[in-house]
Amino acid sequence: MSNSKNNLFSNPDLAVSLLVPNLESESVIYKYLKTLAREFVLKCDNPAEFARLVNAELSRETSKTRREALFQLRQRAIEVFALDE
Repeated sequence: MSNSKNNLFSNPDLAVSLLVPNLESESVIYKYLKTLAREFVLKCDNPAEFARLVNAELSRETSKTRREALFQLRQRAIEVFALDE
């Protein structure tokens, strides 16, 4: 039996909504963050893998905007999935 955190990644919409909740009014940056979250969620089977992929991407990224988005995503994943930094 897999735990509920693993099952979460079989429902990408739910995983993304936990990481980047829907807002009534979303800025372009927020929509970008949501798109980025979806890209990573679709590549992963569990929260730990998600965090590893985001960290790996963050270590290679040179764009300030993208680095900030990846950092926010990593922080959200740590909070939402109760991961160790």
